[in-house]
Amino acid sequence: METTLKNHVDHHRLLIKEARRLIQPELEKTFSLSLNEWYFVHNLVLKHDVSKYSEEELYGYAQWFYSLHKDKDLFNCALVHHYNCNPHHWQYWLLVDTCVRDSGIVKPVKMPLTYTIEMMLDWTAMSMEKKDSGPGSFYASQSGEMALHKVTRESIGRSIHLFDEMYYKWRETVDGQENRI
Repeated sequence: METTLKNHVDHHRLLIKEARRLIQPELEKTFSLSLNEWYFVHNLVLKHDVSKYSEEELYGYAQWFYSLHKDKDLFNCALVHHYNCNPHHWQYWLLVDTCVRDSGIVKPVKMPLTYTIEMMLDWTAMSMEKKDSGPGSFYASQSGEMALHKVTRESIGRSIHLFDEMYYKWRETVDGQENRI
């Protein structure tokens, strides 16, 4: 069960590296990040989702996705740990106001662009795994549920089409290779 999850995570991490490699030139034209920021994005991709190998996450995810017995509390603990350790998830950037007057009000905080790019790469890698309709479709179907800062939402809106275009080119290549076999 854990081995199956590790294989899945390994594959996802390979796909996110491939997505970054393919889209990097277009992103450089769209976003004016410094060389250090692009280096930071590169390192984010190299370390993407490594927390899923941790004790806090591995068993919680494995039992939820690969077992007949599903412990929702164990899965939720793994998920919260994952969000808290991985700033490429929008949930990481939520501030819960704990003042008595505003108790429980959730306020989205602006995501740094480097993490927003990693988040969209993550969506792209998920689409590559599933061979679905692409990261733009995923965002369109989920955006109403995402508590995003308006600047983060604008960054996504300005660039999600680039991720879709890269994804569709990748799909054509992969589908063409599969048809030749």
